[in-house]
Amino acid sequence: MADLTREEVEELLDKMREIREREEEEAEQRASGELPEPEEEEAGEEAEPAEPTGETETAETDETETPAEPADAEEEKEEEEPEEEAEEAEEEEDDRPTLAGLNLEGLDLSGLQFYGIDMMETNLQNANLQDTDISGSNMENADLAGANLQDSILVESRLRGANLEKANLEKTDLRSAELHEANLKEAQLSEARLSKAKFIRSTLTGANLTGADLSRANFKGADMTQTDLSDSKMAAANFFEVNFTGANMTRALIKGARMAQALIKDAKMMRADLTGSDLSDCRILNVDLSRSRFNSSILRRATLDGTNLSESILDIADCNQASLIGVTLDGARLQRIKLNEANLAGAKLPGADLSRARLNQANLEGVDLSGGNLEGADFTEARLEGADLSRANLKEAILTKAHANNTFFTGARLEEAKCESTELRNADFAGSYLNHASFVKANLEGSDLHRASIEQANLSDAKLQNANFTGAKLYRAKLTGADTKGAAFESADLTETEGYSA
Repeated sequence: MADLTREEVEELLDKMREIREREEEEAEQRASGELPEPEEEEAGEEAEPAEPTGETETAETDETETPAEPADAEEEKEEEEPEEEAEEAEEEEDDRPTLAGLNLEGLDLSGLQFYGIDMMETNLQNANLQDTDISGSNMENADLAGANLQDSILVESRLRGANLEKANLEKTDLRSAELHEANLKEAQLSEARLSKAKFIRSTLTGANLTGADLSRANFKGADMTQTDLSDSKMAAANFFEVNFTGANMTRALIKGARMAQALIKDAKMMRADLTGSDLSDCRILNVDLSRSRFNSSILRRATLDGTNLSESILDIADCNQASLIGVTLDGARLQRIKLNEANLAGAKLPGADLSRARLNQANLEGVDLSGGNLEGADFTEARLEGADLSRANLKEAILTKAHANNTFFTGARLEEAKCESTELRNADFAGSYLNHASFVKANLEGSDLHRASIEQANLSDAKLQNANFTGAKLYRAKLTGADTKGAAFESADLTETEGYSA
Protein backbone atom coordinates (compact mmCIF):
# COMPACT_ATOMS: atom_id res chain seq x y z
CA MET A 1 0.00 0.00 0.00
CA ALA A 2 1.20 3.52 -0.84
CA ASP A 3 2.43 5.74 2.02
CA LEU A 4 0.22 8.64 0.89
CA THR A 5 -3.03 9.24 -0.98
CA ARG A 6 -3.26 11.53 -4.03
CA GLU A 7 -4.79 14.23 -1.82
CA GLU A 8 -1.91 14.00 0.66
CA VAL A 9 0.61 14.21 -2.20
CA GLU A 10 -1.16 17.36 -3.45
CA GLU A 11 -0.97 18.90 0.03
CA LEU A 12 2.75 18.14 0.22
CA LEU A 13 3.32 19.65 -3.20
CA ASP A 14 1.44 22.82 -2.15
CA LYS A 15 3.64 23.15 0.95
CA MET A 16 6.81 22.62 -1.11
CA ARG A 17 5.67 25.23 -3.61
CA GLU A 18 4.96 27.74 -0.82
CA ILE A 19 8.41 27.19 0.70
CA ARG A 20 10.10 27.48 -2.69
CA GLU A 21 8.14 30.63 -3.63
CA ARG A 22 8.98 32.23 -0.26
CA GLU A 23 12.66 31.38 -0.63
CA GLU A 24 12.70 32.70 -4.20
CA GLU A 25 10.96 35.92 -3.09
CA GLU A 26 13.47 36.43 -0.27
CA ALA A 27 16.35 35.78 -2.66
CA GLU A 28 14.97 38.41 -5.05
CA GLN A 29 14.57 40.91 -2.25
CA ARG A 30 18.15 40.33 -1.10
CA ALA A 31 19.39 40.73 -4.66
CA SER A 32 17.54 44.04 -4.99
CA GLY A 33 18.73 45.23 -1.55
CA GLU A 34 15.24 45.32 -0.06
CA LEU A 35 16.19 42.61 2.44
CA PRO A 36 19.66 42.55 4.05
CA GLU A 37 21.71 39.38 4.00
CA PRO A 38 21.48 37.47 7.35
CA GLU A 39 25.24 37.58 7.90
CA GLU A 40 25.44 41.33 7.27
CA GLU A 41 22.55 42.01 9.70
CA GLU A 42 24.20 40.08 12.57
CA ALA A 43 27.56 41.70 11.95
CA GLY A 44 25.92 45.14 12.01
CA GLU A 45 24.21 44.47 15.33
CA GLU A 46 27.46 43.36 16.98
CA ALA A 47 29.44 46.29 15.63
CA GLU A 48 26.83 48.94 16.66
CA PRO A 49 28.24 50.91 19.64
CA ALA A 50 26.05 51.41 22.72
CA GLU A 51 24.99 54.99 23.49
CA PRO A 52 26.44 56.34 26.74
CA THR A 53 23.83 56.44 29.55
CA GLY A 54 23.83 56.87 33.27
CA GLU A 55 23.30 53.19 33.74
CA THR A 56 26.51 52.28 31.96
CA GLU A 57 28.46 54.80 34.05
CA THR A 58 27.06 53.26 37.23
CA ALA A 59 27.95 49.80 35.98
CA GLU A 60 31.50 50.94 35.37
CA THR A 61 31.85 52.42 38.91
CA ASP A 62 30.37 49.29 40.50
CA GLU A 63 32.79 46.88 38.78
CA THR A 64 34.66 46.28 42.04
CA GLU A 65 31.44 45.44 43.88
CA THR A 66 30.02 42.97 41.25
CA PRO A 67 32.50 40.29 40.18
CA ALA A 68 32.60 39.58 36.44
CA GLU A 69 31.91 36.12 35.10
CA PRO A 70 35.01 34.14 34.23
CA ALA A 71 36.22 34.43 30.61
CA ASP A 72 35.94 30.66 30.21
CA ALA A 73 32.23 30.74 31.01
CA GLU A 74 31.65 33.47 28.40
CA GLU A 75 33.45 31.36 25.79
CA GLU A 76 31.35 28.34 26.71
CA LYS A 77 28.18 30.38 26.19
CA GLU A 78 29.43 31.59 22.81
CA GLU A 79 30.22 28.02 21.83
CA GLU A 80 26.82 26.74 22.96
CA GLU A 81 24.85 29.32 20.99
CA PRO A 82 26.07 28.29 17.47
CA GLU A 83 25.49 24.63 18.35
CA GLU A 84 21.92 25.44 19.37
CA GLU A 85 21.46 27.43 16.13
CA ALA A 86 22.82 24.50 14.05
CA GLU A 87 20.46 22.09 15.83
CA GLU A 88 17.52 24.41 15.13
CA ALA A 89 18.58 24.63 11.44
CA GLU A 90 18.79 20.86 11.24
CA GLU A 91 15.35 20.54 12.78
CA GLU A 92 13.99 23.06 10.25
CA GLU A 93 15.71 21.12 7.44
CA ASP A 94 14.21 17.85 8.67
CA ASP A 95 10.76 19.43 8.86
CA ARG A 96 10.80 20.35 5.16
CA PRO A 97 8.25 18.24 3.25
CA THR A 98 9.68 15.71 0.75
CA LEU A 99 8.63 12.84 -1.49
CA ALA A 100 12.07 11.25 -1.52
CA GLY A 101 12.09 7.57 -0.63
CA LEU A 102 8.30 7.32 -0.25
CA ASN A 103 6.15 4.51 -1.59
CA LEU A 104 3.69 5.96 -4.12
CA GLU A 105 3.16 2.75 -6.04
CA GLY A 106 0.08 2.62 -8.26
CA LEU A 107 -1.18 6.12 -7.36
CA ASP A 108 -3.00 8.27 -9.90
CA LEU A 109 -0.88 11.43 -9.94
CA SER A 110 -1.83 12.57 -13.44
CA GLY A 111 -1.77 16.29 -14.13
CA LEU A 112 0.16 17.22 -10.97
CA GLN A 113 3.12 19.62 -10.91
CA PHE A 114 6.35 18.09 -9.57
CA TYR A 115 8.64 20.81 -10.92
CA GLY A 116 11.99 20.82 -9.06
CA ILE A 117 10.80 18.27 -6.48
CA ASP A 118 13.11 15.75 -4.79
CA MET A 119 11.83 12.23 -5.52
CA MET A 120 15.10 10.39 -5.11
CA GLU A 121 14.57 6.63 -4.61
CA THR A 122 10.78 7.13 -4.62
CA ASN A 123 8.71 4.07 -5.53
CA LEU A 124 6.40 5.03 -8.40
CA GLN A 125 5.84 1.59 -9.89
CA ASN A 126 2.74 1.48 -12.11
CA ALA A 127 1.86 5.03 -11.03
CA ASN A 128 -0.10 7.26 -13.40
CA LEU A 129 2.01 10.37 -14.09
CA GLN A 130 0.44 11.33 -17.40
CA ASP A 131 0.55 15.05 -18.29
CA THR A 132 2.70 15.87 -15.24
CA ASP A 133 5.50 18.43 -15.09
CA ILE A 134 8.58 16.86 -13.48
CA SER A 135 11.12 19.25 -15.01
CA GLY A 136 14.29 19.80 -13.02
CA SER A 137 13.31 17.17 -10.47
CA ASN A 138 15.65 14.72 -8.80
CA MET A 139 14.47 11.15 -9.49
CA GLU A 140 17.78 9.36 -9.12
CA ASN A 141 17.34 5.64 -8.44
CA ALA A 142 13.56 6.08 -8.48
CA ASP A 143 11.47 3.04 -9.42
CA LEU A 144 9.15 3.92 -12.31
CA ALA A 145 8.69 0.42 -13.71
CA GLY A 146 5.40 0.22 -15.60
CA ALA A 147 4.60 3.87 -14.81
CA ASN A 148 2.55 5.95 -17.25
CA LEU A 149 4.46 9.14 -18.13
CA GLN A 150 2.79 9.79 -21.46
CA ASP A 151 2.87 13.47 -22.55
CA SER A 152 4.77 14.41 -19.37
CA ILE A 153 7.54 17.00 -19.15
CA LEU A 154 10.86 15.89 -17.64
CA VAL A 155 13.16 18.55 -19.09
CA GLU A 156 16.54 18.60 -17.28
CA SER A 157 15.28 16.03 -14.76
CA ARG A 158 17.78 13.71 -13.07
CA LEU A 159 16.99 10.02 -13.56
CA ARG A 160 20.39 8.46 -12.98
CA GLY A 161 20.03 4.77 -12.17
CA ALA A 162 16.23 5.00 -12.39
CA ASN A 163 14.16 1.94 -13.26
CA LEU A 164 11.84 2.71 -16.19
CA GLU A 165 11.34 -0.84 -17.41
CA LYS A 166 8.14 -1.11 -19.49
CA ALA A 167 7.27 2.49 -18.61
CA ASN A 168 5.08 4.47 -21.00
CA LEU A 169 7.02 7.56 -22.13
CA GLU A 170 5.19 8.20 -25.39
CA LYS A 171 5.53 11.83 -26.52
CA THR A 172 7.31 12.61 -23.24
CA ASP A 173 9.68 15.59 -23.18
CA LEU A 174 13.05 14.42 -21.79
CA ARG A 175 15.25 17.08 -23.35
CA SER A 176 18.59 17.50 -21.52
CA ALA A 177 17.53 14.90 -18.94
CA GLU A 178 20.17 12.73 -17.21
CA LEU A 179 19.52 8.99 -17.50
CA HIS A 180 22.97 7.54 -16.87
CA GLU A 181 22.81 3.77 -16.26
CA ALA A 182 19.01 3.88 -16.26
CA ASN A 183 16.92 0.80 -17.06
CA LEU A 184 14.57 1.41 -20.01
CA LYS A 185 14.00 -2.20 -21.09
CA GLU A 186 10.90 -2.45 -23.29
CA ALA A 187 10.00 1.15 -22.47
CA GLN A 188 7.62 2.96 -24.83
CA LEU A 189 9.34 6.13 -26.10
CA SER A 190 7.68 6.62 -29.47
CA GLU A 191 7.72 10.28 -30.58
CA ALA A 192 9.50 11.23 -27.34
CA ARG A 193 11.71 14.33 -27.28
CA LEU A 194 15.16 13.23 -26.14
CA SER A 195 17.47 15.82 -27.69
CA LYS A 196 20.62 16.47 -25.62
CA ALA A 197 19.55 13.85 -23.05
CA LYS A 198 22.24 11.60 -21.55
CA PHE A 199 21.72 7.83 -21.68
CA ILE A 200 25.33 6.87 -20.92
CA ARG A 201 25.60 3.11 -20.25
CA SER A 202 21.82 2.84 -20.07
CA THR A 203 19.85 -0.26 -21.06
CA LEU A 204 17.22 0.21 -23.79
CA THR A 205 16.81 -3.43 -24.83
CA GLY A 206 13.56 -3.87 -26.75
CA ALA A 207 12.56 -0.22 -26.23
CA ASN A 208 10.27 1.47 -28.77
CA LEU A 209 11.67 4.80 -30.02
CA THR A 210 9.83 5.04 -33.33
CA GLY A 211 9.67 8.63 -34.52
CA ALA A 212 11.55 9.87 -31.42
CA ASP A 213 13.92 12.86 -31.52
CA LEU A 214 17.34 11.74 -30.27
CA SER A 215 19.35 14.54 -31.87
CA ARG A 216 22.53 15.43 -29.97
CA ALA A 217 21.68 12.89 -27.25
CA ASN A 218 24.50 10.89 -25.64
CA PHE A 219 24.08 7.08 -25.68
CA LYS A 220 27.74 6.22 -25.12
CA GLY A 221 28.11 2.56 -24.14
CA ALA A 222 24.32 1.97 -24.07
CA ASP A 223 22.67 -1.37 -24.85
CA MET A 224 20.14 -0.84 -27.65
CA THR A 225 19.66 -4.49 -28.57
CA GLN A 226 16.35 -5.12 -30.38
CA THR A 227 15.49 -1.41 -30.06
CA ASP A 228 13.02 0.01 -32.61
CA LEU A 229 14.42 3.34 -33.90
CA SER A 230 12.55 3.43 -37.20
CA ASP A 231 11.74 6.94 -38.48
CA SER A 232 13.64 8.46 -35.53
CA LYS A 233 15.86 11.55 -35.64
CA MET A 234 19.36 10.68 -34.44
CA ALA A 235 21.34 13.55 -35.98
CA ALA A 236 24.63 14.42 -34.24
CA ALA A 237 23.91 11.91 -31.44
CA ASN A 238 26.72 9.98 -29.71
CA PHE A 239 26.45 6.19 -30.10
CA PHE A 240 30.07 5.36 -29.29
CA GLU A 241 30.41 1.63 -28.44
CA VAL A 242 26.63 1.12 -28.52
CA ASN A 243 25.22 -2.38 -29.14
CA PHE A 244 22.57 -2.24 -31.89
CA THR A 245 22.20 -6.02 -32.39
CA GLY A 246 18.79 -6.74 -33.93
CA ALA A 247 17.81 -3.04 -33.88
CA ASN A 248 15.48 -1.47 -36.45
CA MET A 249 16.73 1.86 -37.83
CA THR A 250 14.67 1.88 -41.02
CA ARG A 251 14.39 5.41 -42.46
CA ALA A 252 16.21 6.83 -39.41
CA LEU A 253 17.89 10.22 -39.78
CA ILE A 254 21.42 9.65 -38.42
CA LYS A 255 23.27 12.58 -40.04
CA GLY A 256 26.54 13.52 -38.38
CA ALA A 257 26.14 10.93 -35.63
CA ARG A 258 29.10 9.32 -33.88
CA MET A 259 28.83 5.54 -34.11
CA ALA A 260 32.51 4.68 -33.80
CA GLN A 261 33.18 1.18 -32.43
CA ALA A 262 29.44 0.43 -32.34
CA LEU A 263 28.11 -3.08 -33.01
CA ILE A 264 25.30 -3.26 -35.58
CA LYS A 265 24.46 -6.90 -36.18
CA ASP A 266 21.42 -8.56 -37.82
CA ALA A 267 19.80 -5.11 -37.91
CA LYS A 268 17.56 -3.26 -40.37
CA MET A 269 18.68 0.12 -41.70
CA MET A 270 16.91 0.41 -45.05
CA ARG A 271 16.72 3.98 -46.35
CA ALA A 272 18.65 5.29 -43.32
CA ASP A 273 20.47 8.61 -43.76
CA LEU A 274 24.00 8.43 -42.27
CA THR A 275 25.40 11.42 -44.16
CA GLY A 276 28.58 12.68 -42.50
CA SER A 277 28.43 10.09 -39.70
CA ASP A 278 31.52 8.64 -38.03
CA LEU A 279 31.41 4.82 -38.19
CA SER A 280 35.14 4.23 -37.87
CA ASP A 281 36.03 0.82 -36.38
CA CYS A 282 32.30 0.04 -36.38
CA ARG A 283 31.14 -3.57 -36.88
CA ILE A 284 28.17 -3.82 -39.24
CA LEU A 285 27.42 -7.49 -39.79
CA ASN A 286 24.61 -8.99 -41.85
CA VAL A 287 22.69 -5.72 -41.97
CA ASP A 288 20.21 -4.53 -44.59
CA LEU A 289 21.37 -1.01 -45.55
CA SER A 290 19.75 -0.96 -48.98
CA ARG A 291 18.98 2.51 -50.36
CA SER A 292 20.77 4.18 -47.46
CA ARG A 293 22.96 7.29 -47.64
CA PHE A 294 26.58 7.46 -46.46
CA ASN A 295 27.71 10.64 -48.23
CA SER A 296 30.98 11.87 -46.72
CA SER A 297 30.69 9.32 -43.90
CA ILE A 298 33.77 7.90 -42.15
CA LEU A 299 34.02 4.10 -42.20
CA ARG A 300 37.75 3.70 -41.65
CA ARG A 301 38.63 0.16 -40.54
CA ALA A 302 34.91 -0.60 -40.26
CA THR A 303 33.69 -4.15 -40.82
CA LEU A 304 30.66 -4.48 -43.10
CA ASP A 305 30.96 -8.15 -44.09
CA GLY A 306 27.80 -9.61 -45.63
CA THR A 307 25.99 -6.27 -45.54
CA ASN A 308 23.36 -5.35 -48.14
CA LEU A 309 24.16 -1.89 -49.53
CA SER A 310 22.33 -2.23 -52.83
CA GLU A 311 21.29 1.11 -54.38
CA SER A 312 22.92 2.97 -51.48
CA ILE A 313 24.90 6.19 -51.86
CA LEU A 314 28.47 6.33 -50.49
CA ASP A 315 29.83 9.34 -52.40
CA ILE A 316 33.11 10.67 -50.95
CA ALA A 317 32.85 8.20 -48.04
CA ASP A 318 36.12 7.27 -46.32
CA CYS A 319 36.25 3.45 -46.27
CA ASN A 320 40.03 3.11 -46.14
CA GLN A 321 41.11 -0.26 -44.66
CA ALA A 322 37.45 -1.27 -44.27
CA SER A 323 36.34 -4.89 -44.57
CA LEU A 324 33.51 -5.34 -47.08
CA ILE A 325 33.82 -9.07 -47.73
CA GLY A 326 30.82 -10.40 -49.60
CA VAL A 327 28.86 -7.13 -49.45
CA THR A 328 26.06 -6.48 -51.93
CA LEU A 329 26.37 -3.11 -53.70
CA ASP A 330 24.36 -3.60 -56.89
CA GLY A 331 23.41 -0.27 -58.36
CA ALA A 332 25.14 1.59 -55.52
CA ARG A 333 26.72 5.00 -56.06
CA LEU A 334 30.27 5.28 -54.73
CA GLN A 335 31.62 8.30 -56.58
CA ARG A 336 35.05 9.39 -55.30
CA ILE A 337 34.80 6.89 -52.44
CA LYS A 338 38.04 6.04 -50.64
CA LEU A 339 38.66 2.30 -50.46
CA ASN A 340 42.42 2.24 -50.15
CA GLU A 341 43.60 -1.05 -48.63
CA ALA A 342 39.97 -2.11 -48.21
CA ASN A 343 38.96 -5.76 -48.49
CA LEU A 344 36.07 -6.32 -50.92
CA ALA A 345 36.78 -9.98 -51.72
CA GLY A 346 33.70 -11.60 -53.25
CA ALA A 347 31.69 -8.37 -53.14
CA LYS A 348 28.82 -7.87 -55.60
CA LEU A 349 28.82 -4.48 -57.31
CA PRO A 350 27.11 -5.02 -60.69
CA GLY A 351 26.14 -1.69 -62.19
CA ALA A 352 27.73 0.25 -59.32
CA ASP A 353 29.11 3.75 -59.88
CA LEU A 354 32.71 3.99 -58.60
CA SER A 355 33.79 6.84 -60.83
CA ARG A 356 36.96 8.53 -59.52
CA ALA A 357 37.04 6.05 -56.62
CA ARG A 358 40.33 5.38 -54.83
CA LEU A 359 41.09 1.65 -54.49
CA ASN A 360 44.86 1.66 -54.02
CA GLN A 361 46.08 -1.73 -52.72
CA ALA A 362 42.47 -2.85 -52.24
CA ASN A 363 41.56 -6.54 -52.34
CA LEU A 364 38.98 -7.06 -55.10
CA GLU A 365 39.50 -10.75 -55.75
CA GLY A 366 36.43 -12.34 -57.28
CA VAL A 367 34.49 -9.05 -57.18
CA ASP A 368 31.55 -8.57 -59.54
CA LEU A 369 31.92 -5.11 -61.10
CA SER A 370 30.21 -6.01 -64.35
CA GLY A 371 28.53 -3.09 -66.10
CA GLY A 372 29.81 -0.67 -63.47
CA ASN A 373 31.03 2.87 -63.99
CA LEU A 374 34.71 2.91 -62.97
CA GLU A 375 35.76 5.92 -65.00
CA GLY A 376 38.89 7.51 -63.56
CA ALA A 377 39.01 5.02 -60.68
CA ASP A 378 42.44 4.33 -59.17
CA PHE A 379 43.28 0.61 -58.78
CA THR A 380 47.01 1.10 -58.24
CA GLU A 381 48.50 -2.13 -56.81
CA ALA A 382 45.01 -3.48 -56.25
CA ARG A 383 44.28 -7.22 -56.40
CA LEU A 384 41.67 -8.04 -59.03
CA GLU A 385 42.32 -11.74 -59.65
CA GLY A 386 39.21 -13.48 -60.93
CA ALA A 387 37.14 -10.28 -60.81
CA ASP A 388 34.36 -9.62 -63.33
CA LEU A 389 34.68 -6.22 -65.01
CA SER A 390 32.89 -7.18 -68.21
CA ARG A 391 31.09 -4.27 -69.91
CA ALA A 392 32.43 -1.94 -67.22
CA ASN A 393 33.45 1.64 -68.01
CA LEU A 394 37.15 1.93 -67.09
CA LYS A 395 37.93 4.97 -69.19
CA GLU A 396 41.00 6.79 -67.79
CA ALA A 397 41.14 4.28 -64.94
CA ILE A 398 44.51 3.59 -63.30
CA LEU A 399 45.50 -0.06 -62.91
CA THR A 400 49.24 0.49 -62.57
CA LYS A 401 50.98 -2.47 -60.91
CA ALA A 402 47.62 -4.05 -60.21
CA HIS A 403 47.23 -7.85 -60.07
CA ALA A 404 44.44 -8.77 -62.47
CA ASN A 405 45.31 -12.27 -63.65
CA ASN A 406 42.35 -14.32 -64.90
CA THR A 407 40.16 -11.23 -64.75
CA PHE A 408 37.22 -10.64 -67.11
CA PHE A 409 37.26 -7.40 -69.11
CA THR A 410 34.97 -8.71 -71.86
CA GLY A 411 33.35 -5.81 -73.71
CA ALA A 412 34.77 -3.31 -71.18
CA ARG A 413 35.87 0.20 -72.12
CA LEU A 414 39.46 1.03 -71.11
CA GLU A 415 40.16 4.00 -73.37
CA GLU A 416 43.14 6.00 -72.07
CA ALA A 417 43.44 3.65 -69.09
CA LYS A 418 46.85 3.16 -67.46
CA CYS A 419 47.78 -0.50 -67.06
CA GLU A 420 51.54 -0.07 -66.78
CA SER A 421 53.49 -2.95 -65.19
CA THR A 422 50.13 -4.61 -64.52
CA GLU A 423 49.74 -8.37 -64.16
CA LEU A 424 47.06 -9.40 -66.69
CA ARG A 425 47.93 -13.01 -67.48
CA ASN A 426 45.09 -15.01 -69.00
CA ALA A 427 42.81 -11.99 -68.73
CA ASP A 428 39.78 -11.84 -71.05
CA PHE A 429 39.65 -8.63 -73.13
CA ALA A 430 37.54 -10.07 -75.96
CA GLY A 431 35.60 -7.30 -77.73
CA SER A 432 36.90 -4.66 -75.32
CA TYR A 433 37.93 -1.07 -76.15
CA LEU A 434 41.56 -0.28 -75.30
CA ASN A 435 42.18 2.71 -77.58
CA HIS A 436 44.96 5.05 -76.37
CA ALA A 437 45.44 2.86 -73.27
CA SER A 438 48.94 2.30 -71.87
CA PHE A 439 50.13 -1.29 -71.24
CA VAL A 440 53.83 -0.45 -70.98
CA LYS A 441 55.69 -3.38 -69.35
CA ALA A 442 52.36 -5.08 -68.63
CA ASN A 443 52.18 -8.87 -68.52
CA LEU A 444 49.44 -10.09 -70.91
CA GLU A 445 50.70 -13.64 -71.37
CA GLY A 446 47.97 -15.93 -72.65
CA SER A 447 45.36 -13.15 -72.57
CA ASP A 448 42.42 -13.12 -74.98
CA LEU A 449 42.19 -9.87 -76.96
CA HIS A 450 40.40 -11.15 -80.06
CA ARG A 451 38.21 -8.57 -81.81
CA ALA A 452 39.40 -5.95 -79.28
CA SER A 453 39.91 -2.34 -80.36
CA ILE A 454 43.51 -1.45 -79.41
CA GLU A 455 44.07 1.53 -81.70
CA GLN A 456 46.98 3.79 -80.77
CA ALA A 457 47.48 1.85 -77.54
CA ASN A 458 50.98 1.60 -76.09
CA LEU A 459 52.15 -1.99 -75.47
CA SER A 460 55.87 -1.22 -75.42
CA ASP A 461 57.99 -3.77 -73.56
CA ALA A 462 54.85 -5.74 -72.72
CA LYS A 463 54.82 -9.51 -72.37
CA LEU A 464 52.43 -10.79 -75.03
CA GLN A 465 53.48 -14.42 -75.31
CA ASN A 466 50.65 -16.67 -76.50
CA ALA A 467 48.19 -13.77 -76.41
CA ASN A 468 45.24 -13.92 -78.85
CA PHE A 469 44.91 -10.81 -81.09
CA THR A 470 42.77 -12.50 -83.75
CA GLY A 471 40.62 -9.91 -85.54
CA ALA A 472 41.87 -7.15 -83.22
CA LYS A 473 42.36 -3.57 -84.38
CA LEU A 474 45.95 -2.45 -83.66
CA TYR A 475 46.01 0.63 -85.89
CA ARG A 476 49.05 2.75 -84.92
CA ALA A 477 49.59 0.71 -81.76
CA LYS A 478 53.07 0.55 -80.25
CA LEU A 479 54.63 -2.89 -79.80
CA THR A 480 58.22 -1.70 -79.47
CA GLY A 481 60.21 -4.12 -77.34
CA ALA A 482 57.13 -6.29 -76.75
CA ASP A 483 57.57 -10.08 -76.57
CA THR A 484 55.02 -11.50 -79.05
CA LYS A 485 56.32 -15.06 -79.12
CA GLY A 486 53.47 -17.46 -79.83
CA ALA A 487 50.92 -14.61 -80.07
CA ALA A 488 48.13 -14.95 -82.69
CA PHE A 489 47.50 -11.96 -85.01
CA GLU A 490 45.29 -13.61 -87.68
CA SER A 491 42.98 -11.10 -89.41
CA ALA A 492 44.27 -8.36 -87.08
CA ASP A 493 44.55 -4.75 -88.36
CA LEU A 494 48.25 -3.89 -87.88
CA THR A 495 48.27 -0.74 -90.04
CA GLU A 496 51.13 1.57 -89.01
CA THR A 497 51.78 -0.54 -85.93
CA GLU A 498 55.18 0.27 -84.44
CA GLY A 499 57.64 -2.46 -83.45
CA TYR A 500 55.69 -5.39 -84.91
CA SER A 501 57.46 -7.92 -87.11
CA ALA A 502 55.73 -10.97 -88.50
